[in-house]
Amino acid sequence: MLIQGYLVNSKKSARQIIHATYAQPYAKGYARSINQIHCTGQLASEIKLVTTEHNKSLAELTLTIDSYCHTPLSNELKRHTLSREIHIWGKQAQYIAENAKIGDQFIIDGKLNYLKNEHKSQFIDAQQAVLLKQ
Repeated sequence: MLIQGYLVNSKKSARQIIHATYAQPYAKGYARSINQIHCTGQLASEIKLVTTEHNKSLAELTLTIDSYCHTPLSNELKRHTLSREIHIWGKQAQYIAENAKIGDQFIIDGKLNYLKNEHKSQFIDAQQAVLLKQ
């Protein structure tokens, strides 16, 4: 589901409401561009470097992503935090494994995907990952 709109605090209850200006359902995998993710986050786990059965390098890591939104009714800046597993491939995987440490910042450009486990966990398949060193 693609939803465009804005977030407001309800005066009657202690919750936030999305006022949608546009909503469109899509079948899973129907529109690849909708699954595009562009975000920044902080490395929250050790990096696991894996060589696949097809001899490709894969770095697996967990990124903590903070998102902020302004709620106009209460004039507050709200912080929303989530963690996602990130898969980084090829030469980038090797570079990240050798140079990144917990707490480093990343810029990720990729697509949302699902693991083939019983929970169908979400992960981000990075097409490009930029490590921001302090």
